[in-house]
Amino acid sequence: MNDTNQMQAETLAQHQLKCAYLFLDQEAWEDALQACELAKESAPEHFLPDTLKGAILTAKGDFKEAIKVLRVAAKRHPENALPQIYLAEALLLSGAKPQGLRQLEQAQSRQDAHLHTEVMGLLHEAFVDA
Repeated sequence: MNDTNQMQAETLAQHQLKCAYLFLDQEAWEDALQACELAKESAPEHFLPDTLKGAILTAKGDFKEAIKVLRVAAKRHPENALPQIYLAEALLLSGAKPQGLRQLEQAQSRQDAHLHTEVMGLLHEAFVDA
């Protein structure tokens, strides 16, 4: 893929991710999930389409599918903390507290964990300190 095509693909992926966030805010689950799929088609190597898809599935209450999607995303993108943080959240909300806390602890060792300290702190407060 040449530079122009790659930039167009990334722009399309960004647009679809923005749509997914808007649909998520409106609880339009299927539209949000479809936007994630379209973003993934445009940027298959980026961590955010599957991560956001897992977060949407969690918000929708489909913990089993969310955990499945987020496990794959966390494994494919070990340098990014966000897939593992959302995996921890899905596990915690599903009642799998020991596994969720383990994932949350592991997320703290990811390269970019410092970018997500607030979210990790909130999860810790809600599930550990509660």
